[in-house]
Amino acid sequence: MGRRPRALTPEASARDRFGAELRRYRVGRGLTQRELAAGIWLSQELVAKVEKGLRWASWYMATECDAVLGTGGVLAGLWPAVERQRLASDRRRRPVPAAVTCPGTGGSPPPGRVRACPVDHEAG
Repeated sequence: MGRRPRALTPEASARDRFGAELRRYRVGRGLTQRELAAGIWLSQELVAKVEKGLRWASWYMATECDAVLGTGGVLAGLWPAVERQRLASDRRRRPVPAAVTCPGTGGSPPPGRVRACPVDHEAG
């Protein structure tokens, strides 16, 4: 007999929601984590951690789980939100600065780009 599953909090984040949905479909199909892992060529430990919201699911994992569990693409549909959350939490990446309007030139840079202002506003 296995351990009692850990309570999930799908409302906490996209990663947690993905894990909760993965578990719901896996249990609904009567598969253990080990059986699902064997079907998608990943480890049981990874499946367990993704279900608990402790690891990020890859696109490969989402699409393979959809195929094995017959979800009709539900997990692949949830994956973009998971990936956005993963990228936003990556401390190695710098946040993309917002567009800034330069009072000295009256212009603003194109969306997603920041240009240096040619006017030294602090030189007063």
